[in-house]
Amino acid sequence: MNWSKATMKQLLIILHFEDCPACYKQMALKEIQKRLEDLR
Repeated sequence: MNWSKATMKQLLIILHFEDCPACYKQMALKEIQKRLEDLR
């Protein structure tokens, strides 16, 4: 799965979706943090 191609909305949906595996949530969270760092 290429996390860099996901939209921010998609990443947030993954984080909030109950049935998503914890590893996916962790990867989505890392991608969000990376993008926020890139904005600085």
